[in-house]
Amino acid sequence: MRLTIVVLAFFILPKIGVSQFHEDQVGAWYMYFFNTSFKESVWGVQGDVQYRNFNLGGDLEQLLLRGGVTYS
Repeated sequence: MRLTIVVLAFFILPKIGVSQFHEDQVGAWYMYFFNTSFKESVWGVQGDVQYRNFNLGGDLEQLLLRGGVTYS
């Protein structure tokens, strides 16, 4: 029983001071999702743009551009 409590505490309790977050670096994750259909057509387009960075726009970490065609 004691071993079970120790193992659960090890996995549940957070480790204090062990983190990848740096207080002097502020990051951002901008997302834009869209979904559009054409006038009275069964076809449309959908997608998203995701921009992730550090230093509020100065350091590009990742840029995701995804799009697709829809039929309804």
